[in-house]
Amino acid sequence: MPPREAACEPCRKSKLACDHVRPVCTRCLGANRADACEYRISPFKRRRTDLESEPPPTAAATPTIRPYPNPGFQGSLSSAAIFSHISPRHHEPSTAQPEPDSVPAGVSVPAVLDNDDIACRQGTSLIKLLLEEYPLSTLKDLVSFWLAKGISLSHAESLLDSCVDSMDEALNSGQPKDNCMEHLTRNSQSPLLFGPETTFNAYAAQFSGHNARLETLGIFLSAVVRATNDVPFFPTLYKSDEDKFRLRKLATRLSDHALEVCLSLDCLNDLQLAFQYENFIVHTFVDGDQSYSSWRRLGDVIASMLALGYHERVETRSRIPNFLVELRQSAFARIYTDDKEVSIFLGRPPRLSRRFCHFRIPIALDSFEINAITSGTESGGQANEIKIDYRAGCSWAALCALLKEEILELFIEKNREHCVQRASVICAKAEAQWQQLPTHMRYDVSCLNDYRRSPFERDFLISARLDHIHIRFLVRFILLNSLAQPDDEMIQIAHEMLTLVVQAVLARDRLANSGSGLVWKVILYGLPASGIILLAILEQRNPYHFGGLSRAKVLQNLRILVAEIQIGALSHPREPNFALLTRAAQTIENFLDSEERHDHHPNGQISTHHDAAAPGQMGPWASNLNLEAWDFDLGFWENLAEHPFLSNLEFPT
Repeated sequence: MPPREAACEPCRKSKLACDHVRPVCTRCLGANRADACEYRISPFKRRRTDLESEPPPTAAATPTIRPYPNPGFQGSLSSAAIFSHISPRHHEPSTAQPEPDSVPAGVSVPAVLDNDDIACRQGTSLIKLLLEEYPLSTLKDLVSFWLAKGISLSHAESLLDSCVDSMDEALNSGQPKDNCMEHLTRNSQSPLLFGPETTFNAYAAQFSGHNARLETLGIFLSAVVRATNDVPFFPTLYKSDEDKFRLRKLATRLSDHALEVCLSLDCLNDLQLAFQYENFIVHTFVDGDQSYSSWRRLGDVIASMLALGYHERVETRSRIPNFLVELRQSAFARIYTDDKEVSIFLGRPPRLSRRFCHFRIPIALDSFEINAITSGTESGGQANEIKIDYRAGCSWAALCALLKEEILELFIEKNREHCVQRASVICAKAEAQWQQLPTHMRYDVSCLNDYRRSPFERDFLISARLDHIHIRFLVRFILLNSLAQPDDEMIQIAHEMLTLVVQAVLARDRLANSGSGLVWKVILYGLPASGIILLAILEQRNPYHFGGLSRAKVLQNLRILVAEIQIGALSHPREPNFALLTRAAQTIENFLDSEERHDHHPNGQISTHHDAAAPGQMGPWASNLNLEAWDFDLGFWENLAEHPFLSNLEFPT
């Protein structure tokens, strides 16, 4: 067989036949491109990147790359862990063993798969479609304006500035080239190198500027979508809700596509996890907190976090700079918290158990550690200097989520006595945590009018207090003999929780999202509290006071919440949580209208509502409200609306 001859470079790239004439082939000679006609020295050998030629980020660091397929974190029961005990017998004792998820630089590894041309073309088309309608410079202005309000991406906050600044170079100043998506994808295949002495700027340089990646674009787009939610009017981009929703839709679609391509590369890293988490948060705004899309994406984020091994002691691993340790701890804390809150909201089992995790919150808040709950002069001095920021909010929410998981376990506890004992212990832990919280982070009634505090700080104080009260609410919820008959303590807790939510709604223009949005506060805290109060009024024994509370004050809070929902202050008809809020407001309003009719009874007396239904009617309804109702937040309103007293009312059309 005659040896194969290589085509010249112009013919090879154009996929045209070459007659192999040297020094210039006939085709290149006829096309007047003799200068470009070159033949490769080793044409039939795969070109490999010389890994050793890449300069390490620091002199002390050894660059590493991930093998393909990417095995991710493998625990003590994995075959890799078993063979790690065998390998030292066949190597010298001094031989350094690589980390389980990486191999030393210079070791030959299989090449990653070629870029998917179809995905790249689709991505480029989406980029051009977005930028044709919404100029890149104006999108950056929107994000800058949003950041100036004191808001940012909760997890990718430290990464966002680098991503925003990289957009001009990544997207050619708003005039993207045909290969821009391919360039971003190729960069996403490169590992992010770091060592113990690597600075944040050196790390960020690997995904910014000319090194911009799909993750860089995705984090920027996440900020764009979030900004459209917090900035209702931005005339250079959108003057109407229609324009705003279109921008949100296009940015989300491109972000989703970038994430799909990222995941297909199987090059999981810290930056991709940050992008994946922020994409999940985006979908809670775009699709709603009840949507399957949001639920599935949270599961995907949990899977990625576990694959990276961030549920283990990340601070004890070698060659990790401090800023990455904090970023990884923050990722675990946020994902763990969201898993518990979404599980409670949807009434589904949590997917991330503390029993298999090393629970650790960001290093900036070591004084909040569970084992430091007991007061001490050393931790107290440090705690008082803690700044109110996203890390503080993340750490406090994670501590509360830890107790909420214990409460969720009580739902399946069969021993009533044991359940009561554990509930008492949880309440004691919650109170100890609250006392451990620095005084400048605790809510007081005057904080909303304290103009020395920023909008972010005011929102933080309300959120921290709501998280604490929510623990008490869930504990009392478990201990109720019947949900249809809440006791006085449950009523008081529900009233305090509803009052805080109403205050947040009224002061919304003076608040900035510190980690949880206003609508999430209403549906996670406000609606369950309202439901308990409605049940308490239906079962009231004293028509003017119940649970030691003023009936007028309680009804006033309910009226305010209903009015704010109905005027559209919390949700737009095209927004995903609108149906849930509207249904709840409708039920509350009909109840309040019935209260007014009873207040103006012809006999001048206020009737109790037990007469509204016969005992046989009340019993079956109440029996459906048992302690197995994890779906209290979702199914409660349909259940409450079917109450015999309310079912006789005419709902407005």
